[in-house]
Formats: sequence, structure tokens, C-alpha cells
Amino acid sequence: MECSGHTKKIVNAGLCALCWAIWLNRNDIIFLKSQKQTYLQILFRATYLVRMWMPLQKEEDMDTISTACRAMSQLQWKSSQGMGGSLVIGYAYNLFLIYF
Repeated sequence: MECSGHTKKIVNAGLCALCWAIWLNRNDIIFLKSQKQTYLQILFRATYLVRMWMPLQKEEDMDTISTACRAMSQLQWKSSQGMGGSLVIGYAYNLFLIYF
């Protein structure tokens, strides 16, 4: 699948937020002795980070980022309703294709 440079930037921002959320979770476990979080909690944190960084993005990217965040929220909701892991991954891929 070929992506434009615009799409790659937005996807990279999302991946950075996910990596940052995983890193923050790791720090919480090590330094604060907190319990491990579920993947849904980590995805929620990543979505939160993307929304927090959104004002720093270009004006024309904000709608796309907002739509992607809504799609991730839908994914989190569907996953919390009992979808299996492989179904969640397939659903995430379909959302990616729809919004990008």
C-alpha cells in the first residue's frame, strides 16, 4: 500500500504517540510500582497524547488527526465489547484504509 508524504507524517505521529505511551507505561511500572496496564489503556493513553499534540500540528492536518482519534476510540470501544485480538487488528487495518 502506497501512502502520500502527508499520510506518512500523520501515521508517524500516531506511532510516536503509541511508543511514548508504552514508554510511559514502562516508567510507571518501574518507578511508581504501578500495575501493568492493558493494551486498551495504553491505546487510550496514545490517543490522548495525539489529541494533546493536535494543536501543534498544521491546520490542514487537524481534521484528519481528529478523525483518526475517533476511529481509535471506536476501536477501543469495540475491543472492550469482547472482540477477539485478531478481529481488533483487522478492524484497525480497515479503519486505517478508510481514513487514510
